[in-house]
Amino acid sequence: MGELMETVLTDGTVLIDGTAAVTQREVRTFQQQLAEWEHRGARTVHVAGELNTTHDSWLDDHDAVGRLAVRFNVHRIVTVGEGARHIHNAAGLEGSWDGESLLVSDVQRAYDEVRPLRGDGTAILVTGSSVTAMSDIVALLKGDSA
Repeated sequence: MGELMETVLTDGTVLIDGTAAVTQREVRTFQQQLAEWEHRGARTVHVAGELNTTHDSWLDDHDAVGRLAVRFNVHRIVTVGEGARHIHNAAGLEGSWDGESLLVSDVQRAYDEVRPLRGDGTAILVTGSSVTAMSDIVALLKGDSA
């Protein structure tokens, strides 16, 4: 999976590049790191793409990511692509009813949703590049701070 890549952007946003995390177990490790930021008082955002999983475990793996995001009190979950829809659905089933979770069609839409949330006191985690190039959103966010 590689090491955790945290970058503090010029506006104070902490960007956690978890794009190497493509399995449920790997994403959970990064979600735990994001939860540490929430415990420090940060507003937390998780941008999640589809996981690399088997057909038999697809539903359970995506379900676990969505539910855990709610349990870790992630303030905003942006799920990218139809293949990751169940992360969004599971967040709703776990109790995310007030717009905390959002499903978008592509990376540009995810970026458009996340960009206004940036700023000092915000931590953004990006994971799940098995299908969608989630590294593109990392590049967009870093490019904003250049």
